Amino acid sequence: MTPRPKARRPRWRYLAVGVEGAAPDRRAVQRAVWDATTALFGDPGSAAVDPTVVETGADAVVVRVRRDEVERARAALACVTVVGSDPAALRVRGVSGTIRACVERHLEG
Repeated sequence: MTPRPKARRPRWRYLAVGVEGAAPDRRAVQRAVWDATTALFGDPGSAAVDPTVVETGADAVVVRVRRDEVERARAALACVTVVGSDPAALRVRGVSGTIRACVERHLEG
């Protein structure tokens, strides 16, 4: 199987998201984000946003979403009230085009 040409690959944006009120366990945050996105937009909308937790820090995570769906992803993240069994809030700190830039600009220092 040959890889897709660069022009045909999906474009991504990375959201630096602060987790307030709960420990940022990757699986628990991923489940909460999926549930919120599906509840807000349904299965087709959730597939279009395609949110994925790609990196976890001390009090934040990096969420990958499709480039055209950043605003919908922000709305879904704002709807998260529980992570695991703990009450929590997810706050978007910033958006970047690469994971590296996202971590350096929005999560460090």
